Amino acid sequence: MNMMNRKSAVRDYGFIIIIIVLGLFNAFGTIISALSLFAAVIEYGIVLTLLSKGKYRESFIYYIAFVAITLENDIFIYGERSMANSNRFTFLNIPILGAYVFQLLAFIYLYMGYQDAQLNKYKIPSSIRQFQKWVIILFVTGSVSVIIGMFLNDNGIMNWDYYPQEAIIRIIGYLVKVSIILGAAYIVCDEKWFKMYERHLMYIIAAIAIISTITFILGYHGYYGDSEIMLSTLAIAYTPLLILFANKKINFPNKTLALTSGVLIIAVSLSMPNCIGSKWYMIILAAVAGWFIIFAKLKSYINIIGMTVVGLFLLTLLSEPLISLISGGNEFVEWKLTQAVKTMNIFGRDSAKDWYEDMDNSPLYRIDELHNTFIEYTEKPGYVIFGKGLGGTTRHHTNLLYWESGHGTFSESQIRMGAYHSMHETMAVLFLQHGIAGICFFFIMIGMLAKRLYKTPWAMIGLIWILFYWSYGVSLLIGGVAMVLAIRDNDEHPLKLNNKKNKLFNIR
Repeated sequence: MNMMNRKSAVRDYGFIIIIIVLGLFNAFGTIISALSLFAAVIEYGIVLTLLSKGKYRESFIYYIAFVAITLENDIFIYGERSMANSNRFTFLNIPILGAYVFQLLAFIYLYMGYQDAQLNKYKIPSSIRQFQKWVIILFVTGSVSVIIGMFLNDNGIMNWDYYPQEAIIRIIGYLVKVSIILGAAYIVCDEKWFKMYERHLMYIIAAIAIISTITFILGYHGYYGDSEIMLSTLAIAYTPLLILFANKKINFPNKTLALTSGVLIIAVSLSMPNCIGSKWYMIILAAVAGWFIIFAKLKSYINIIGMTVVGLFLLTLLSEPLISLISGGNEFVEWKLTQAVKTMNIFGRDSAKDWYEDMDNSPLYRIDELHNTFIEYTEKPGYVIFGKGLGGTTRHHTNLLYWESGHGTFSESQIRMGAYHSMHETMAVLFLQHGIAGICFFFIMIGMLAKRLYKTPWAMIGLIWILFYWSYGVSLLIGGVAMVLAIRDNDEHPLKLNNKKNKLFNIR
């Protein structure tokens, strides 16, 4: 190893150690409030020091890391009964200023990344330009639609003092999210920084797996309702996908770190579940499927769909012994795993009606939300093209599920208002907020990522983010940055049907 490579390796391992140490401080800070404040001060000290020295790209990758390792939801730390005792600070919540510094930095990084791309005349890939075009359209129409909704007092929203603030929060949240993703997109137009961000993003995900494992060994845990779970950031969702980086068909450094971290966190989750719930097991299956797609270099939609069908059929045959083996007698693991299996077990029932009725309430809520939004649009067709806007609402029209029960499904303020704006899945969120335009955006992004699954692990991470986490969890935004890494290069070999070019699927 030459001197330059040795220095680079030292910096890389230094980065990993810093993230692990501060991640552990965040975990211990859930008990010792002063330690949580100390961790937040150190994190901002690193970010702002690098930024003041003009090293905004290095500052930004630490910014992404500190967001990803933040334990943002008290409900998954203390449970419902002891949330009132929470008195801690995070990178997203510092004394007096709250999340304002975090939000302001997102806009600063976007501005600096855009200015740098213009100054150096970087060629912005068409896929990035397409994403940029769509998010601008969705922002403009989403803002106008929600203002129209407030003007018309849609669903009686203006009868409640809290609502205008909720709409503003949604608009600001959208701007912060898009600023972080586009800021990364402009930076990685430079090949050097693209390679650097690839390495460091993998290091962050690996560090999350290591942090979660250490806290598990030390006996720290959180809560999911009354059940004990691993004390971890929401971004733990991506850790099973680390096994993709160890695939011999791709050229990626530190494959041993990726494989060890990925296998370790999957093994630990068999003893204690985490805050991701039933999706955790779907993500593990996605990791295995992604590994085979990369290994076999599957470039055809037909082959990928065929592999998916075979996998679901095998799941049907092996579901019961699989649940018994994996759960190991842990009732919570068995419950969440059963939820996941029932949702995917489409070949294990005599009809679609049987499959639907056998689902647990959690996945049924996701379907019911889409159904209610559809009914809302049939009654108010003027909204159907661009949706109800950022913070827009729907009434509860169906009687399949009791939305008014509370229990964390919808907030008390939404239940009192009788109008609901916090949908649970990306498709439901985009359909409510952006109508048909949002659904078009959803499938375009899935198409972009699906045709890159065979060549880069980032495509699967980006796909998980766009499928599940578009509007859920700030720490999960690292998945949006992964999406940018996946779509950065225009694919010279798009997915094909029967090995013949098909323009319908040639989404750039």
